[in-house]
Parts: sequence; structure tokens; C-alpha cells
Amino acid sequence: MTAEDVDLSKMGISSQSDPDSSQPSTSGMVVKNREVVDDNPNQLDLNTVANYIRLINEQPNYIPPANELIDNCLNIVTCLSQTAGTEDELWGLLTAVEDYLVRLITSLNCPLRNDLINAILDKFFTIISDPTSDARPAMSVILIVLDGSETEAPFGTARWLEGGPSPASLGTALACLYRWISEWNASPALSDWVLGYMKKLEENEQYDVLIEVSKDNLSRLLLAVNNPTDLRQSNAEVIFHVMASLRETTDILDKVAPNLGEVLNALVADSRQWSWQLLQNVVDITTAMVDHLRAPLLGQDLVRFNNRYNAVITCLEQHMASRSSQFLRLPAWGSQSNMAAAAGNDMTVVRKIGLLNRGTTCYVNSAMQALLATREFSNFVVMHMHDRAYWAKLAELFAKLKYSVSTKVDPDDFYVTMNSPKFNIDIQHDTSEFLGYFFELLLSYEHKMDCGHDYSKPPVIITYRRRLPPPLTLSPNPTEEEPVENNQDEAVAGSSTGATASRKRTRKGSSNNRKRQRTTEPPPPEAPESFVDHIFGGVILSHMRCLVCNELSSTRDVFRDLTLAFPEAKKDHIHTVQSLVDYYCSTELLTADNRYKCPACGCKRDVERRAVIEYTPRYLIIVLKNFKFDAKKLTQNKLMSPTIYNHSVTLPTVPAQTQNGYTMYAAIVHEGSSMSSGHYYTLAKTEDGWYLFNDDTVTKCNEDDIQFLRPCNTPYMLFYRRDDVVEVPFPSLNEVPPNIRELVKVHNKLYIETVQKLQLTRP
Repeated sequence: MTAEDVDLSKMGISSQSDPDSSQPSTSGMVVKNREVVDDNPNQLDLNTVANYIRLINEQPNYIPPANELIDNCLNIVTCLSQTAGTEDELWGLLTAVEDYLVRLITSLNCPLRNDLINAILDKFFTIISDPTSDARPAMSVILIVLDGSETEAPFGTARWLEGGPSPASLGTALACLYRWISEWNASPALSDWVLGYMKKLEENEQYDVLIEVSKDNLSRLLLAVNNPTDLRQSNAEVIFHVMASLRETTDILDKVAPNLGEVLNALVADSRQWSWQLLQNVVDITTAMVDHLRAPLLGQDLVRFNNRYNAVITCLEQHMASRSSQFLRLPAWGSQSNMAAAAGNDMTVVRKIGLLNRGTTCYVNSAMQALLATREFSNFVVMHMHDRAYWAKLAELFAKLKYSVSTKVDPDDFYVTMNSPKFNIDIQHDTSEFLGYFFELLLSYEHKMDCGHDYSKPPVIITYRRRLPPPLTLSPNPTEEEPVENNQDEAVAGSSTGATASRKRTRKGSSNNRKRQRTTEPPPPEAPESFVDHIFGGVILSHMRCLVCNELSSTRDVFRDLTLAFPEAKKDHIHTVQSLVDYYCSTELLTADNRYKCPACGCKRDVERRAVIEYTPRYLIIVLKNFKFDAKKLTQNKLMSPTIYNHSVTLPTVPAQTQNGYTMYAAIVHEGSSMSSGHYYTLAKTEDGWYLFNDDTVTKCNEDDIQFLRPCNTPYMLFYRRDDVVEVPFPSLNEVPPNIRELVKVHNKLYIETVQKLQLTRP
């Protein structure tokens, strides 16, 4: 009979087989014509497997047909998984299996070889992850299909996580491998594969699986050290890897305590060098467990700890801990689990993360933190603008600020793309001027895709006429009728505040049909629909009345912020933000150099002007002009005017606009005596309260802290949300677009790897 007469794929292996039968009976079994016939189809036949492998190995030039080869190998794996027996009892069979598998993987062509290896590994994981399989350690011999090296083992174990198996399956497989490590030494590749599997679980942030399963099996693993004669060094490395990785887990000493004394005594009784090495590692790692758990305790808590673990402490005191075990350089799963919890796939982040300062970029950092706190804006940027030029860079920055596992983010990639000849990011600027420039940059690229955009070239800012919505009303007084001028030709890009420009306008048509004077250059194009203006844009309506002829005219301007000047006041007068808003919209006389050209009179006249908000922005930005230009020094010096920074303000509006109440959610503070220098930081309300964002330092603060700043620390930009705007929570990482999610995972993985390297290099 030759190997060709046997087809192992028709053995009839059944899940009903007796797993405790190490040498099943072969009576009544015959082999003929490539088919195995068994008197008992429900009983595994180990001898049949042995005979098949022997026949194959005796004919070195014979390889089963491809359509049978994989099925036969999978049946061998299944048979081994239910084969009980000691290493000595099974030595002959296991050696034959190893020889057979090595011959196959060295003889087959590459595609078939890879198919065979993948099929064997998949079957292997299917069995060990089945909680009902009770897989026997003899099956680990099939790991010979890969050499167990540092490069091969992770490759193979990575396949087990590709399909996204459940944590329960991953845990069952890990528990099975731990059981084998503690009782089996006949498979040299087993330990490499267990370490490879743990590494892949770490990389996939399955720390809950690692911690819980390892704790449940730690007593079993520790007892394996009790028998140093039979313990492989590679298996011992797995055991110490597990112990060291668990050293910061809260209740780990409860798992160690019952068997520690027995293990230490057994190792002391064995005088061999190998036993002393094992002893030192057990002492060092257990001492590290005690030190970590005891370090934060004081008073009665420390007394209770010492009493509870008195037996452990007493055992350790009989031996000298060197605290130099190489395994203590491994990162503890407890600390890694905390970081992974912050970077997990389905988290809703409440971390507060700062931005590194490149030296002069505090004005950008403060603006970015305020925009991040503008929830509707930052949510939309991350969820919907991640594929637009420049918006994508902002989306990436926001995502890192929300999902990073670190406490600070380097924004260099973002800053580099913002640079332009007109606005050098590395030069100190006014933060409100920067925000105006930044809004225009976003508007210019709102409808241009990020894919293929060349960021090596400076951005091009497009000058648009602001898009004005249709008028709500012609007058704050419904009984009045006067023409309204849509002042689009002058409300152009280049400043964040069209509302702060002079309201010296001519009426669009008049009683004498006089036309507006126009330049020969065509007007700039009208701005497309803009999300920036949807969030921050409002419309201000200015009414002018000539004091000579009583001619009435109105102009409409788009604004993205209101710049509020401080009126002349007595020395002890205390301003409020609300009073400054009211002052901004109050009636004023324009005389002398500020006279307005009346379209009816045809010459400059003294006029009376007042402003009212026609369209209120969803989010209101207020700039407090608490400074005065010094002509001698050519600097903007602070006025230091005492001010109450109202958390709620109301805008004067036309009767048709009823949504006019606002609540503060952020403020950018300037520290210094001159606006041309100094430092910026941000106070912002987050999901769990107010925080101070000072570059890369973030601290908790109170809502009222803005009222008690030092005189040189003055709120400069205030951010308010309209009261009818409903805030929605920031999306979880699992909800963001795939490219953003992948970017965050890469960012966090790089950070964790950096932390791990630092831990490994610590003395």
C-alpha cells in the first residue's frame, strides 16, 4: 500500500469523538482505495493519522494532490486538538507531523504554500477560540509551519485579528495558549506565538482582554515556575511578560498571593543557576507590584494594605529585590489601557488638549481653541469639510484636539499650510486680524477639493462681494418707508468685519435720479454660499437722516464680528459688554470731517446715523477695542478700561428679528500693555465646564474667572452663541469619516510607541 491509497480527508472526524482517548482502538479498521473505514465513526483514530503521515514521509517525492492536501492537513489539526497524552507518549507522532509539515512548506510552490499555511492557522485559531473545544496542547506542533521568529510570529497571529473576532473569542484563544504554556514544553515555537499574539492584542488595543484573561490565568502560570526542571526558558519569558505587564493592575496581588510562597520556596531549594534567575525575576516583578499599589497610600489605607498582603510582603522581605528585571521595562497594560480608553473607537472625548507654541503662534492657538469650542462649526468641519483644501487641514487639527491620547498636539503641519506672503504665521499678529484672514482663506477654498492640492504654493485669497440675504424689513419702524441700499460693492473680503467700516454710503437712486459714482473696474464676484457666513455672518442695517433736508437712506452690510469702541467716560465708570453693544447701535451725529454726502442735497451734510441688526448671526464674535493709538510711539496702547464681561447679551434688532439673545462660551484674552506684543490665551466652555487653554497648558477654571483677571490681562475677543442654537455633542471617533479616523489612529499609535520607547530607555 502506498500513500496514494489513503485519503485522510475522508476519515470521518466527528465532534462527538472522545477527547480523553489518547490511543484509540484500531480494531476493525481497514485502509483501502483512498478511504478510511472505521467501525466507530464517532471515534478519532490517531493511528490512522500516524500511518498516513508515515506513508507520506516514506515517499519523499510524493505530494498529495492540491485538492486533497489542505483538507488532509486540516483534519490532522483537528485530530491533534483532541489528542491527549504526555510529551513522551506522543513524541513519535509529533515528530512525524513536524517532519511532514516542514517537507510540505519547503516543497510547495509559493501560492499553494501560502494557502496551506493560512488554512492551517485559521483552523488553529477557530479551535482554540471555541470555548467548547478543550483543545489539547499537542495541536501546537502545527506552529512549525512558520519558524516562530520575531517577524513570522506576528504575521501569523495578525491573521487571527483580521476578521474582527469578538473579545470573547480573543480571550478564549489567549486562555487556551496560557494553559498550554503552563503544562506543555514540547513545542519550541509555542512561546514565540503566544508573545506574538499578545503583541497583536496590544497593537489592536485589546487591553481589557489581555488584563482580564491574564489575571484569571496568572495563578496557573506562576505555578508553572514551581517546576524549573521542566520549564522552558521561552515559556518562562511568556510568564514573566504577563506578570510584568499586569504590575499596575489593581487587584493583581490577590492572584499572586496564594502561590507566591510555594513558588519562592521551590526555587530556593533548587541550587541551579536557572532557578536563581527565575527566583530573581519573580521577586523583582512582585516587588514592583507591591511598590506601585502601595505608593499612593497613607495612614489607615496603608495599614490596611500592609495587613491584607502581609504574607506577600513577608515573603519578599526574605529576598533582595534588584529592581533590574528586563521585564519591568515593558509598558504596563494598566497604563496602556487608560490611554487606549481615550483613543478607543467608540469614545465620546472629553479630554482637554493644548497646542504647542512655535514661538510666536499663541495668537493662532487661541483662535483655534475658540473655533473648536464653536461646536456647530468644528463638528461640521470634521464631518463634512475633511475633503476640501485647507478645510481638511483644519479638520485634522480639530480631530487631534478631540481624540488625541496625548495632552498636547504639535500643530506644525497645520501652520505650514497656513503660511502666505500676506500673512506670515511665524510673525506676531493681532488674533482678530488673523481670524479675519483665516475666514477669507476658508471662504476662498470652500468649494475646492483637497485631493491633489499643492500646499507648497501659498494660498490665494479671492476677493468676493459679500452675499446679502433678502431684507427682513425696510426700517426698524414698520411705518417708515425709505429705500435700502445693498452695499455689496464696498462690503468686500479682506476683513472679518464689514460692520466696522465707515457707513458713509450714497443712496441707490434718489429724488433727483442721481446715480452712484462707480469705478471703471468691474465689481468683485459675489461670494458663493458660505458655511463661515452661515455660522458667523450677520447683517447690520444703518439708517442715515440728513439734518438739512431730512432725506432718509439705509445701507445693509454683512459682518462676521462686531468691533466695539469704548466711549469717553468718567475715570471710575465701569463699562459692560451690553452697554458697549447698545452704544454701538445708538444714534450718533456725523459732523465735520465725518459728514455724509446727502444724495438729495448733492453735498456733504451733517447727518444722524443709527444702526440696528437685521440678521443676527448664529454665533456672535465681539472684538473689544480697548486700546488707543499712540502717534508718537506708533503703538496701540491699552486703555485698561474697567469692564464687566456679560455672560449674556442682547442685540438691538429690527422688529422682524426676534432671535437676539446670546450666551458667552469662549473668550480670547490678551496679556500685555500693548496690542503689538504680549500673549494670547483662551477661556472656553467645554462639555464638562470651563477651561483655560494657554498654548500646551490646559487648566480647569470657573465661568466667572474672566471678571477677575489682572489689569494687563484683558478679554479681547468674546464668543457668544445665540440662545436658540442647540448644541450637539462632538461625534465619537467611530462616527467620523474613515480618513479622519485613520489619521487619529496613526497619530495615537505614534504617540503610544514614543511613550513606550521612553519607558524602555528609563534607567
